Amino acid sequence: MNRQNKSFWLKTIALLCALSLAGDAVYYWQRSAVSESKYSDVYDFEYDRDAQAIKDIFYQNWHWLIASDDFSTEFMLRKKAPNNRNPLYFGKLIIKSLRPDDSKELAGFICYYKKKEKLGWLLFLGVADQFRKRGYGEYLVRYALEQMRQMGLTRVDLVTRVTNYRAQRLYKRIGFNEYKRDSHGFVYFLYTF
Repeated sequence: MNRQNKSFWLKTIALLCALSLAGDAVYYWQRSAVSESKYSDVYDFEYDRDAQAIKDIFYQNWHWLIASDDFSTEFMLRKKAPNNRNPLYFGKLIIKSLRPDDSKELAGFICYYKKKEKLGWLLFLGVADQFRKRGYGEYLVRYALEQMRQMGLTRVDLVTRVTNYRAQRLYKRIGFNEYKRDSHGFVYFLYTF
């Protein structure tokens, strides 16, 4: 192969690689745009706007949401941390609020974070009593799963009480699989992308 042919083929291969990368970028940008528009009523947590409503949901559902006596809702919301025991997670908790149809009221919230390189943890899901039975819990879980998939995570864990049958049905319907029950009354679920 002469030098001119070799140069032609190298340029052709480089052009094809560039086009392929550009195509991938457009594809992922469109998927992200579709995902964001699908969930246009899910907002980033803002303390002044959302904290009191989230605290109210916690207090109404304390038994279902909290497993530890030393948990502080205030600390979690202020520090965006899953707990107060590991400073490495401070600022890592993603808190999203749901305000359907530009409602002034918070319908629900979801909290999740990246626990390990490929493992996400769905920590809290809460829906206000007056917004229940409208599919908002499933909507928030599906939103969080989509976000964690986009973060490059391949698995998502969560835990709920053995007696929380409604939550267990929801998680199974979405595709979570139960993998463990412990002696403290908790059941563990795993979702794999």
